[in-house]
Amino acid sequence: VRPSLSKLSALIEGESLLNDGSAFVVFMVFQDLAGSSAPDEEKLCPGPTPSAGCVAGKFLQLAVGGCLVGAFAGLVMSWWIMRARFIRGSPLELAIVLLGVYGSFFLAE
Repeated sequence: VRPSLSKLSALIEGESLLNDGSAFVVFMVFQDLAGSSAPDEEKLCPGPTPSAGCVAGKFLQLAVGGCLVGAFAGLVMSWWIMRARFIRGSPLELAIVLLGVYGSFFLAE
């Protein structure tokens, strides 16, 4: 892969992740607005209308938290796969990847 194509691919993937995170926060804000009579425990931001500070904080929490969980899961899986290669277990490597992917998603949620 040429360097320009890999850079473009990385930019598109990053932009896609940013859009997904933004869409989730916007959805939660509109859900709070639609259910203004719901108890504060069920809302993303407490109160009758979400404040800009609360929305920005939730967006940063989602963006930074997702990166930290992903980096940690990647490091753990990388270490675990290196250990599995010593016993030449391809099915074990596949199981580690699947467990890591679904486990990190569950942890991030």
